[in-house]
Formats: sequence, structure tokens, C-alpha cells
Amino acid sequence: MIQKLLNWKTILLTTVIILGVLSSLQVLQAPDTILDDVIVQEEGGMYVLQVKTNVPVRYENHYPQGPSEFVQIKVRAVSFVGANTNEYMGAESILPGFIEQVPVMDVAFEGNVPGGPYLSLRFKEPIRYQVKEDPDLNGVFLYIPKKSKG
Repeated sequence: MIQKLLNWKTILLTTVIILGVLSSLQVLQAPDTILDDVIVQEEGGMYVLQVKTNVPVRYENHYPQGPSEFVQIKVRAVSFVGANTNEYMGAESILPGFIEQVPVMDVAFEGNVPGGPYLSLRFKEPIRYQVKEDPDLNGVFLYIPKKSKG
């Protein structure tokens, strides 16, 4: 009888310890979307367009190198869950005061394309730009001269 009681207490104590350890582990959840926001700010003679992501990404390269209506930015996931998704943001995510200065038509995350994933931006006209990685790995920055027409 005492042996059965000890086994029951051991099983209960072990179960409580396992549940405690499991509940203390931080479970990482995949974000619902990869793209978070598109923000535009002025910095000196430049517009800084920030494409924010919900997952950390590193900038690898972009195409084309010169003025263009379309920019495709190859990113590498630091931690990617859901990288096989595609999603799009329109210009409505950009502050209305900047839409004429930075004529963005749409921003897309393309996860299931060969060679990807990519952040892709489409503009109303060819623009000059420079791409830089966000130091916090929350997306990328495009530096666009105020007189950016190609």
C-alpha cells in the first residue's frame, strides 16, 4: 500500500514539474504577416522609405542597380517562419503627405519565388535609390533623393 502511494506521489510530482518546465518555455509563434508597415521620413536631402517586417531579415542584394520603376530586394531570414507566403501592401500604408514625393504603388513580400525571398517595390515612375539594411533587422531602408527621377 505504501509503495502504491509513493508511486502515485512520484507520478504527480513528476507531472507537475514537467508542466512547470513546459509552461516556462517561451513558445515562438509565427506572425500572421511578414510585412508590417511602410514608413517615409525626410532626412536631409533624402526621403527615407522604411519597409518594416514582423520577422528579422538581413539585406543581401537588390536589382536593378540603377534608376527603375521596380526594385527587388533579396533578403535572408534570420528567423523565418512562414517564408513561403506572398503578401502585398498598397500605397495606403504610406502617410498621405509623402505619396506624391515617393510615388510607391505597392510593396510586396514574395516568399515562394525562385531565388527568394524578396521585398519588391513598384513605383509610378523611375526613381534613384540606395538600399540599406535596418540595423535592428526589422526590414530595409531605401534612401531616395528628393529629386529622384531617373
